[in-house]
Amino acid sequence: MAADWLVALTDDPDDADLRAHFADWLNADPDHPEHWKAVVRAYRALGAVEYVATGSSAKVTALPARRSRRTWIAACAGAAMAACLAVIALPALLQSMEADFTSGTAEIRRIELADGSVVRLAPQSAIAVDFGPDGRRVTLLDGIAVFDVAPDRARPFSVTAAQATATAIGTEFEVRRVDAGDSVAVREGVVEVATAQAAPARLQAGQAVRVSPSGSVQRATVIPAQVGLWADRLVTARERPVADLVAEIRRYYAGIILLRGDALADQPVSGIFDVSDPAAALGLIAASQGAELYAISPWLLVLDGG
Repeated sequence: MAADWLVALTDDPDDADLRAHFADWLNADPDHPEHWKAVVRAYRALGAVEYVATGSSAKVTALPARRSRRTWIAACAGAAMAACLAVIALPALLQSMEADFTSGTAEIRRIELADGSVVRLAPQSAIAVDFGPDGRRVTLLDGIAVFDVAPDRARPFSVTAAQATATAIGTEFEVRRVDAGDSVAVREGVVEVATAQAAPARLQAGQAVRVSPSGSVQRATVIPAQVGLWADRLVTARERPVADLVAEIRRYYAGIILLRGDALADQPVSGIFDVSDPAAALGLIAASQGAELYAISPWLLVLDGG
């Protein structure tokens, strides 16, 4: 049924009655919106794009369709729907079962823990907390978090991600657990970072360490005031791959962002991006890289390197 709606709406997008009936269908069953997103993902994967945005303003304007939508949708929508639903739903379900605290899309959450420490969760992030008499342990299950640790010499405060464990020595620091690997950056104080493949590293304010998925460790410097700047919906980049930056912007966008082109994905980009408007942030990236930003709908964007 969702595929039928996509055919009808793309064939006659200006039909007000059709849009009203579609809205009724979306609201008729809690599963319908997810079915709809899955079909649009399949449509997107075949390269169908309806709108284009260029330049720094990321203004969306109409682009006429030139291919047979019906052929594409009939060929793949049914099979892709189940797969897309599984990809969307399963990781979130497993994460919610393990987590004590989570944040949703575009949600920045402040959490005060039992010891007085404060955690700020970036969007689409999750932590599990295990406090005992001998230590305070937090597992970052996914995403990005800043920890402002309450001093307690008798109970060390540690945060474990996929590859790295950071132990605070009275401090404020950020930990990331993303596809590109783990990272720890210190805003204030001292943090000791342990990994499986390297000697422990002691970091002070303005220092950071990045651990790749393979376990390799790289030291770096950061501007202390920019650690955790995302809490103000400002995402920083310094020679950062486009793919990595886009992955973070996705956390602020209540839809789907697709990045096309390996060359574009690997291009370094620098700047500070206001992600309160994800489409505008992507438009700035597109303009800086000579790429184009396409949208099928207000919640489906494609950054295309050509």
